[in-house]
Amino acid sequence: MLSPAVRHAAGDIAPLAVLFAASGMSRCMISPMRLAQAILFVNDLSRMKAFYSALLGLAVIEETDGYVRLDAGGGVVMLHAIREPPSPTPRQDSFLKLAFHADDVIAVRAALLAQGVQMRDPHSFGAATFCDGVDPEGNIFQITTR
Repeated sequence: MLSPAVRHAAGDIAPLAVLFAASGMSRCMISPMRLAQAILFVNDLSRMKAFYSALLGLAVIEETDGYVRLDAGGGVVMLHAIREPPSPTPRQDSFLKLAFHADDVIAVRAALLAQGVQMRDPHSFGAATFCDGVDPEGNIFQITTR
């Protein structure tokens, strides 16, 4: 168990920098981490593959019976099959939102709406424009100029 001084808001897991500082070490001995892939658990793998590859344009990198890995332009989105009933309403309280870059959010939103994708109103914050949408299983995703 970690000492109270090292405990983090997430429980007993403290950021590496905190652990190293508490131990008297001056720097972290590992290289900075980078995100390898984001995994989205899905009920209907073929339907979700069609949505993310055909409608959002993510190329299939690898495909098996249980998962599909998609090239997200600098990152990977993995769709992983699970056997749970899909949510009847959009998962607005989710802790994760996949955000995809678009040079023209308004035009991409219009194209997705024309394909029957549920899209919310676009918003701007400073120079960034963004718009949330809902995938076929109720997951919220975003298109953004960031």
